[in-house]
Amino acid sequence: MENLFIKQFTQSLTDEEKKILFDKLDNDPALKTDFFKSQMVWALTGTLDDKQLNKKTKRSSSFTIYKRFYAAASILLLAGLAALIFFNIPIKQATFKNEIVTISTENGKQLKEVLPDGSIVWLNGGTKISFPKKFGQTREVKLEGEAYFEVTKDKTHPFCINAGFAKVKVLGTGFNVVAFAADKHMVTTLVHGKIILETCSNHKSELTKVEMKPGQQIETFSDNDKILSKWVNTSLYTSWMEGVYRFQEENFEQIALRIERDFNIRIHFNDEALKKKRYTGAFKKTDDALKILRFINLSTPIRYSMKGNDIYISLRNINH
Repeated sequence: MENLFIKQFTQSLTDEEKKILFDKLDNDPALKTDFFKSQMVWALTGTLDDKQLNKKTKRSSSFTIYKRFYAAASILLLAGLAALIFFNIPIKQATFKNEIVTISTENGKQLKEVLPDGSIVWLNGGTKISFPKKFGQTREVKLEGEAYFEVTKDKTHPFCINAGFAKVKVLGTGFNVVAFAADKHMVTTLVHGKIILETCSNHKSELTKVEMKPGQQIETFSDNDKILSKWVNTSLYTSWMEGVYRFQEENFEQIALRIERDFNIRIHFNDEALKKKRYTGAFKKTDDALKILRFINLSTPIRYSMKGNDIYISLRNINH
């Protein structure tokens, strides 16, 4: 590992060697500490004179590098800094640790965020995303909720959205992901580009990979191996970024979930059959929940009442 350390300090690591080194550092805390200590030693090599090191004999450049390294270590010992490096005195390692950034939105709120690689993500209400302050070999984010991504193209560093039981891998594209933990399913809608959807349910150990095409929507589930695929009008699933929610032949239960998250309320159905009723329409973020229910009442007679943040809905008997 010492050779890899020095190659890292001299910026001569290959991509493959970088991956080997940083994978080992991520999985070995003791090695990570050694790396940090060595990095401090190497910082002193700038004070050394190559001519003094090689005054008596000509050596290869690699020999010179090692000689500089050990000479710098000797300087540290003579200067009394050995206690700082070689004994267990706490040292700030924030320069090496990659800080994780977590951003969340409240129900009814939206947020646009630029990721470390320049990719852009729009977060819908009730959504949380986590990502490192600086991406490494892979660009991975964790998502719970709904978000639209416009990913910066980078063939050497794949972009990955981890939603628990499913992952979306992409090089550069635009797509919408809905992955609320309470829903136990994930809906991925590809607007443009190409992505690979990886799923692994609780009942299946191996991954299932599906390559998606623009206009395709795939629904996957955490509690079974079903994969539902269909072609959709993608604007129905991205218009929320403009404050408009469109739905086409969508059941009332799904519309109610959208209303709950957008207006921070709870909807209770007193009739299970009502949940399966399907509707086509649109509502604006500036509307209120009762206005949407009045729209639904035009096609399906319903009775609704509101108590605080709770709305109770039932079918209305038109004969009475």
